[in-house]
Amino acid sequence: MPGPRKIFEKLPFLTNGDVMVGLTFVVAGIIIFYSGITKLWDLWSKLYPFLPLRLQANVGELILRSLPLVFTYFISTVAALSASLLGILWLLVGLGDAIRRKGDSPEPAEYKHPEMTAESLMYGQAVQWRDFSWFFKFLARRWTRVRYISPVSLDVFRDIVRASLKVVFIWVVILLMFYGFHLIPDLAKRALQMNVKLVIPSPLPLYTLLAIALFFNILIAASLVPLRIPQFVGSKESFSVRGRGDPHLFFALLEESCKLLSPKGPPDRQPVRLYHEDNVQVKGTLIESRPEAMFTVSRPGAFFCLPLIAIFLCVGFSRLINFNRPLPEIQHMDFLSGYLLDYLLEVAFALGLILLGIYFSEWARRLFGLRKFRSLLVFCHLEPPQHQDTTASGQTRPSSTSDRPSGIPWHVSEGVDAKFAAWAKDPRTARRFQVDLDWAEASSESMDESSPRFLVGTRKSGPLDDLMARIVSLPFHVAFETAETALRDKPMPERPPSERGIS
Repeated sequence: MPGPRKIFEKLPFLTNGDVMVGLTFVVAGIIIFYSGITKLWDLWSKLYPFLPLRLQANVGELILRSLPLVFTYFISTVAALSASLLGILWLLVGLGDAIRRKGDSPEPAEYKHPEMTAESLMYGQAVQWRDFSWFFKFLARRWTRVRYISPVSLDVFRDIVRASLKVVFIWVVILLMFYGFHLIPDLAKRALQMNVKLVIPSPLPLYTLLAIALFFNILIAASLVPLRIPQFVGSKESFSVRGRGDPHLFFALLEESCKLLSPKGPPDRQPVRLYHEDNVQVKGTLIESRPEAMFTVSRPGAFFCLPLIAIFLCVGFSRLINFNRPLPEIQHMDFLSGYLLDYLLEVAFALGLILLGIYFSEWARRLFGLRKFRSLLVFCHLEPPQHQDTTASGQTRPSSTSDRPSGIPWHVSEGVDAKFAAWAKDPRTARRFQVDLDWAEASSESMDESSPRFLVGTRKSGPLDDLMARIVSLPFHVAFETAETALRDKPMPERPPSERGIS
């Protein structure tokens, strides 16, 4: 029996948010449209025998005595009309989303923080948590797993927290509002010398709605924490370079050689030049092949949002369409004081269910929209002196990850480097520098296909190691000279006797 991942690979539309949410709205739209049309037909069947209507002289008095019946039919009629219109609208819109043909995917965006990407590749650990807020930094220092929450998931987590705080605020508003209802009779008696009787229903249904929203918010937030800690593993090589050339030229040669990592056709990615804040002479270049979209199963929260959409929408409209509070004919004042708030509470509860369905549809679309990419990542840099441990062979290698700086020491370079400009004045000057080279197969995430990406993991790759062994050697085979100089310095070959005209 194939596992869940095999099923998703064979049926890729299961991870397409537009298709899945669209199909959910198609199902909900059919049910809601059918319920609305059925109710309208039933109301018409009851009204038809009394047509044409003739207003009696005491029609006003009859309406006041029949306020419960009037409210019931009014709410049912408006709900049935709304269900018919919204049901057919959601059916058509959902069907359009489900069958819409997608155009060419946009080119994946660049890394949001290339300096953090280089630092993660260099030390083999997640470092993007250092850009989190103070609260998440506090958690990350005490719970290692928090460090591996991707910044994309963290943005979703922040929005869930904000949404939950809004739910709590609404809870407080409802609490204060019902507390104010309890004060109305006493205030009316004191201020207006009136005896006001007001039956206040329990706000428990509204509290239940808010509790449901908070519960599923917590489930969505929990689904963002990775079950398995992602790996940050790569390959490394250190070597000394000596020659007449600036490190910028060596980086340029390596960047051109690394174009072999990208497939033919797509435009090449522009490398990112970096410098070290502790020593501006320490340079680096971050090179990436063209990212390719990876097949990935969406966050679990996206899948359990789908049934919630249909359930809440259908149940909410059903309660409004079939609204029924059987009451005998009573005086309008007795109805307004004893039953009006109960009627309004039922309407608010049904509307709350519908809003919850729309609320979870937005979360489903957002969670389904998360994208994951795979690319080859190379970081070449001069080794900072404070990070060097000289070995017996004279080579230098980075110190342990526990000694790495607390901040991100790399920054994106802008403008022309002064050292490079100075070298250009006397290019015959020989230089020697130590180079560290890190590479790995990288996984990155983005909020959607065009949003900035974040590094979420790296791994070693045997084929990449073999290819990098050849690419690293290419800059050392480069040698250029002007053709005139080569012809002038090269001795002329002796011509054979037949060409000299000697027999």
